[in-house]
Amino acid sequence: MARRKKERRFIAMWCSEGLESLIDITDKLDAANNFERYKIFDIIQNPDEVKTNQAMAELNRMLLGLTMRARANTQRHYEIYMVVTPNNITANDLTAMFNANPQGMVDLFREKGVKIHSDRATSKPLIV
Repeated sequence: MARRKKERRFIAMWCSEGLESLIDITDKLDAANNFERYKIFDIIQNPDEVKTNQAMAELNRMLLGLTMRARANTQRHYEIYMVVTPNNITANDLTAMFNANPQGMVDLFREKGVKIHSDRATSKPLIV
């Protein structure tokens, strides 16, 4: 019997204009962790064969792309966080919550999430 997942992990990226992307990384992260767990047996069986963790490489490429976009567009004040939710909350649920209450969700992500990148605006623009 397969073990039931109790939580989901998402990468959320938003800027001054709203939520830009919300990516469910649960399956990729599980695949990356399983590769590391079972890699030792493959090394013992085939010491000459080099194995790479494709799931981790894909996650790294995705995060690199998001952070490069954020760094190239500093005027938009991007923030990227990883958030953990119960298994019954989907990306569509989070998107709907974000659209209904953007500031509340941003505050919740900042409080409960893990910061990956932040160009958060700390001062209000001057009105002349």
